[in-house]
Amino acid sequence: MMIAILTIVITPVSECLAGSQPRLIEVSADSAQYVGRVIAVDSDFCHLMDRFGRIDQLPVASVKTMKVVSEQFRTATPGEMREKLRREFPGYETSGSTHYLVVAPRDRVADYATLFEGVFRQVEQFFRVRGFRVTTPDNILVAVVFGTREEFEEYCRRDDVASPSSLRGYYSLRSNRVALFDDSRLLSAVTEKPAGQTPGPDVLPGMPGTSDNLAVTALLNGKSVQLGLNQAAAMSSETANVIIHEATHQVGHNIGIHSRMNRTPSWLMEGLATVLEAPGMRDKSSHPGLESRLNSERLHWFQTQYESRRRLGDIARIVADEEMFSTQVLDAYSAAWALTYFMSENPARTTQFARYIRIVESRDPTKLYSPEDRLRDFQTAFGDIARLEVEFLRFMDRMSE
Repeated sequence: MMIAILTIVITPVSECLAGSQPRLIEVSADSAQYVGRVIAVDSDFCHLMDRFGRIDQLPVASVKTMKVVSEQFRTATPGEMREKLRREFPGYETSGSTHYLVVAPRDRVADYATLFEGVFRQVEQFFRVRGFRVTTPDNILVAVVFGTREEFEEYCRRDDVASPSSLRGYYSLRSNRVALFDDSRLLSAVTEKPAGQTPGPDVLPGMPGTSDNLAVTALLNGKSVQLGLNQAAAMSSETANVIIHEATHQVGHNIGIHSRMNRTPSWLMEGLATVLEAPGMRDKSSHPGLESRLNSERLHWFQTQYESRRRLGDIARIVADEEMFSTQVLDAYSAAWALTYFMSENPARTTQFARYIRIVESRDPTKLYSPEDRLRDFQTAFGDIARLEVEFLRFMDRMSE
């Protein structure tokens, strides 16, 4: 029975992918209709991106019909996106910038739009000056700032995202949006707070107040998966870095650093996001000096809490699989920050880092990314991982002097 289904579905998909330009197609799956372009297909799923940037993962067995609607796929214009948002979020205002459309309460929407645009430019510049290959986003980016926690939680439910009480915002790979709720501290804190402070005991693992604070959602085997960042790992009990962290994920997935289809290793994705929380990494001219380039919370944890548990081979562990991010959350995030910072501050390693990212993001998203493959890709770019770890630990030891 499965062979017959694949014969019916795969042949039309190959026709829809034919030609130099992506085609606009219509897919009937179960009782729903989807219109967009095919971005990946295997024996289990057909991945379709619509004109507004949303990715739907359709089980092959559910696809009934597929036909070409237009010989050329065109992304939605900013005007079309604005109209869609106006209908979807009545009662809210939409403010635009070069790269963003931001939905937010009327009296704060312009400030939020300015903030998101600023983060975009700083993150893009970080990668560009280090020689990373940067592309132009296919769609204008969208951020939604809800006026209340209750509205945010309702949106999370519609988006199939768990919303623990401490969740303040997330970036969704499926919708390509950042969503958060309006907090009077956000705009002031994000521009005034230093790059991190030593975490207090009230946010250490196992203590009251410790919970997921930031998240990225991904499509995995047809389900929405939330990759959480512990509140202590993010910014103690403050909310200053919510926008920066989530916008960094969003920008990276839209300028060619990360692929929305590939399952980017957590150490790479979270390492970059935590490195870019430091204002000196995003804007060195306005924030000179070493201290402004450091994520002091991650550095403090690495040098004090993680020190006694650290073992040779930990870098291979976080590169090869996700296990350490589940069992030693703060250790893993601190190690990811430290390794990414080491590579970002070392010109020779930065060139290799850019190569590594190209290798990771060029992988076939329909294929399993095994631990062996992950290690092989890393060592293709950086050489022997054991030697790199020794060099990395010497670099971190010098920071303690």
